[in-house]
Amino acid sequence: MTIVLASDAKTIAGGENYLLALAEGLRERGHTVIAAPEKGSPLAEAARARGFETVEIAYGKNGREFAAAFRLYRALRKRGVDVVHTNANYDRTAGALAARLLGAVSVTTIHSCLPIRHNLTHAFRNRFCIDHFTPVGWSTREIMIEHDRIAPDRITVVHIGIPEHDTAFSPEGRARLRREWGIDGDQPVIGNLARLVAFKGHRHLLDAMPRILAETPRAVCVVAGEGELRSSLEERAAALGTAAAVRFIGHRNDVSDVLSAFDLYVQPSIDFGGETFPVSILQAMAVGLPVVASDVGDIRFMVDDGRTGILVPPQQPRALAEACTVLCRDPAQRKRMGERGRERFLERFTLPRMARDIEEVYKKAVAERAGRSGRRGMR
Repeated sequence: MTIVLASDAKTIAGGENYLLALAEGLRERGHTVIAAPEKGSPLAEAARARGFETVEIAYGKNGREFAAAFRLYRALRKRGVDVVHTNANYDRTAGALAARLLGAVSVTTIHSCLPIRHNLTHAFRNRFCIDHFTPVGWSTREIMIEHDRIAPDRITVVHIGIPEHDTAFSPEGRARLRREWGIDGDQPVIGNLARLVAFKGHRHLLDAMPRILAETPRAVCVVAGEGELRSSLEERAAALGTAAAVRFIGHRNDVSDVLSAFDLYVQPSIDFGGETFPVSILQAMAVGLPVVASDVGDIRFMVDDGRTGILVPPQQPRALAEACTVLCRDPAQRKRMGERGRERFLERFTLPRMARDIEEVYKKAVAERAGRSGRRGMR
């Protein structure tokens, strides 16, 4: 099949890394993949760097999605496109319309735990222009059925998978970064790797630190990532008197080494913030870390509570502190949970599994469209 993967994103985050990984997985399965990112975006550069044909589109908004649809159609009309697979807001509309003009199937993935119908255009698009929806979580599926009024048989949940060997434990990386951060080998490190934005819940992790340090004084919290909240989070740590035990290390590309330097991974995301299926948890599982996480979105399908980590209610620093303290004090339990987490990752959340499941959605949607066309032709 010839498959177009579209996104209007102007930065690279979880949804864009999903697109790049899926492109690799589909290419490995023998498909022709064309990337259709936002014009001039980092995603366009990344797609070209990985050897994918790239058609850059200025997606626009406030009605300009229709012009974008025609631009996409003109760029692809001679390519024999089978599937247009969209991944964000404005490309979802433009890509669905372009798919209709191309005679292709329209599939869309929803990456957040939020509604996708905000106006009449969205309602029309969802009802008449998109063939199938592939949310990355069951929690999103519920919203789509209840709020967006999308029929359940048009929705298939496909959890995210990542390349098996892209993230792996590195003893050399662990030693190097602990020296860089001034952390002894036996100090428990509580780590997080995420954008510094509100729905990731970093404030609740910081609010848990005084209780954690009261029980495990040598614990250190390392926060990797950049975002709009960095200054306010640093100020919060200082106000709580924990600044010496909290390290903000900014954006990092050496993800395997950073995670290897942690002893447990914490994902304190808030409820109703859009969090569905954070890839950073998969990366932590791949490295063999136990996970302490808020029970929001589809995190409960990632973390086997009590076996690979501990789930806590969102926005409750006391519960977060108690879970972290338990694991900080018990290296043997951390090891057992981390090993089980890596096994769970390999069984359920690898890229080949995701690419295979998405391919099945494509095949089903193409067959259903062909069947509808055949029935119309017989009338």
